[in-house]
Amino acid sequence: MKISRMGAKGFTLIEMLVVIAILGITFGMAMFAIGNRLPNWRLQEAANEVVQRMQFARSEAVKMHRSITLQLNNVNNSTTSEIAICCKDDGTPMQTVVLPDKHTGAYISSAVDGAGAVTQISIDGKGVISGGTMPILVTLTSTANTTPATYVVEISRSGVARVQ
Repeated sequence: MKISRMGAKGFTLIEMLVVIAILGITFGMAMFAIGNRLPNWRLQEAANEVVQRMQFARSEAVKMHRSITLQLNNVNNSTTSEIAICCKDDGTPMQTVVLPDKHTGAYISSAVDGAGAVTQISIDGKGVISGGTMPILVTLTSTANTTPATYVVEISRSGVARVQ
């Protein structure tokens, strides 16, 4: 007895294996591309974090009608670089973010104004930065190889921060 495949429907094992191989290659290429961009995304998020913390400190200063200090601690330390927002009279931070913990590999490599290194940014009750030579440039770097290698956050006298 002869069995005919004329009316048979479906896929052969070879066809299924070819499709699975093509999907595997495509998935592998996508993962490679994403993996290469991940350190850059983390660095960009760290730069955005600095902008957000500056905006928060400025809004709190205006809301409370008092000075707020944004401290940049452990600058150029790839494991403990942090931002602390202080407004309490005893100097206790109301918020602290350790950048390498939150954004793996990203850290503050430098913070300078026209006169040199900056470790504190004081914002008065009107939301304006007091003291220093403007603008303040906060440079963020990654321990991983990224393109671009750094992001710079520019902070103006008015307290407005933006990623360059």
